[in-house]
Amino acid sequence: MPFAIREEERKGEGDRGEPREHDVRPQVPHAEPATLDDDERARGHCHDEEIHGEGAHGGTVREPVAEEVCALHDGLDVVGPGADEPHDGEDEEHDGRSIPVTSHDTMIAPFGLLLDVDGPIASPESRRIAVDSIVDDLLTLASAGIPIAFITGRSDAFMREQVVARLVDGGLDARSHVFGVFEKGGCWAPITADGMGALEIDRDLAIPDPVREAVEGLARERYADTMFVDEGKHVMISLEARTDVSPAAYQAAQARYEAEVYERLVGSGLGLRYRDHEAHDGLGRVPWRIDSTIISTDVESVLLDKDRGADRALDWFAARGVTAQRWWSVGDSRSDYRMADAVHARGIPVAHLDVRPADGVLGKEYDVVVEGDLVHDHAGAAFLRRRVAELP
Repeated sequence: MPFAIREEERKGEGDRGEPREHDVRPQVPHAEPATLDDDERARGHCHDEEIHGEGAHGGTVREPVAEEVCALHDGLDVVGPGADEPHDGEDEEHDGRSIPVTSHDTMIAPFGLLLDVDGPIASPESRRIAVDSIVDDLLTLASAGIPIAFITGRSDAFMREQVVARLVDGGLDARSHVFGVFEKGGCWAPITADGMGALEIDRDLAIPDPVREAVEGLARERYADTMFVDEGKHVMISLEARTDVSPAAYQAAQARYEAEVYERLVGSGLGLRYRDHEAHDGLGRVPWRIDSTIISTDVESVLLDKDRGADRALDWFAARGVTAQRWWSVGDSRSDYRMADAVHARGIPVAHLDVRPADGVLGKEYDVVVEGDLVHDHAGAAFLRRRVAELP
């Protein structure tokens, strides 16, 4: 192995707010989590959702709260900076629910959702939606006029098969505002009652074909026993863990594979970033990176990330006269915080749900929430049930 590999996972390039070691805070234990089997607790007793935010004097707030978090669920004006500012508008009836709109007929939903897929929606083990209530609650929220965007590194093919098909089969409302951003902003499409709409692809961010052939060829030739090539990617290269391989076996192979990919691509003159390692191309640029998750390795443009995807989604909604009083982002990796970063940068109230807080809850200027001791799709399911409960 040509270089040492650090144990912690670092995603995204450092010049766009990459978390430093001292930004990471451990999760604080708190009361028992809400369960999906007890709707009354999820609707009326909110003490299990723990908030991590900034105190009035800049100190870190890291404590389980009771009444404060109930206010977060019951009201619309307590999450994120500027959330207490008044909103002018009148009410419009939408499917039996009251959805405020401005005088210019811009629909302002009480909240909007920016959702990572692997982890909070799809199980990281089975790679599909395993908790049925997730589909039911997404359909309920969509029919109530809540704007929903899936911001994922997954391909459009995966989303069409594993998520969109479930929503369509469940009766997605034709008036819903649902959008998908795939490959971390590299391609996107509306999601309708008839399925996924026309796909748009940013070809300028696509991996060069010779690089794709080298990276995918190595995986097929030497690592096919632990990983496989995602054939559906348009702009990225993704190698995914096989579901019949243990996490430990995959992670060991993943480390060897990534080190070999880095060595080969840098040796060919490619400008590439990988964890703490960086090599410039002949023009002094570093346009590509190797990015790791617990189930995959991606080789991609440094311009692709979750903030780009969030911006794409917010712009798509805005172009259709749809926005929200506040937004929630939900994800299982540190890079998923970038969705909330993008919303916060626009001056819009936002909070982030971390469904894998054991990796370290990041210090942010907006609220960061965990669902008790629940993680991954169980945390995502509990979160969606709470959002349904707070619909007007």
